[in-house]
Amino acid sequence: MAYPTIIYIPEGEQFNNYDARRWPLGTRAILQDGRRYVFAAAAGVALVRGGVQQSEVPDADHDTLAVQAAGSVGDRTISFTNGSDEIEADLYADGFCATEATAGIGEGITLKIELTHGVLAASSTQILPLAAGYGLPFAINTSDTLTLIKNPYEDNIISPAPPEALITGVACSPVPTDNWGWLQTWGPCASLVTGTMVIGGRVSASGTVTNTSGAFESTGVLITTTAPTIAQTTEILECGWCMETAPDTGFGLIFLKVS
Repeated sequence: MAYPTIIYIPEGEQFNNYDARRWPLGTRAILQDGRRYVFAAAAGVALVRGGVQQSEVPDADHDTLAVQAAGSVGDRTISFTNGSDEIEADLYADGFCATEATAGIGEGITLKIELTHGVLAASSTQILPLAAGYGLPFAINTSDTLTLIKNPYEDNIISPAPPEALITGVACSPVPTDNWGWLQTWGPCASLVTGTMVIGGRVSASGTVTNTSGAFESTGVLITTTAPTIAQTTEILECGWCMETAPDTGFGLIFLKVS
């Protein structure tokens, strides 16, 4: 069954949440006034309305995994050696894998993982199923490596300060644990803010200066010296502009431009 990748929704739909996946993860929704949303799932903690959300932190044990058998164009499975952590059933369902090693012949490919997969045992050769329509576009060999990552809209969490993974949007409602709902990604949005804001100024997810999880702060606050360090500059994930000032740890209007 095919689904549209972008849907147009009535005002109010963005506040709904669901105990079943009504649309594919990552489905984009647009209101008539141009505000944009993305369909996402909460992890083991409910999403907080008005709070900044991020993807789950990738598992380093499922990074740079050795390909165990050559693959031909069109193949829908990849044989690889799993790391020391077992991969639970459907952990990476609807997620992605990337071919990494330049020593191989198929590096630089992004592939979609099937919507369901079984348990993949630790420290052994396993088979990764690819989604329909995502057969290998190029051949790979045993010098290639794979990195597995969840769908960025699966198991979202409140962003810590500073963020530890991809910023995905601002929760429109308190999505319960293991439920689905909407994150706003573009346009005017009431969001948790911290520190001093400047109207028209850039905002970023809170970093180590104000240290407020799930909040935005002025981008300039993240640079604390005239010669910023790499650690400081990597915190600067510009997410939008301040539309009006709000009290510290209140909810101010931010013009989001996450995606």
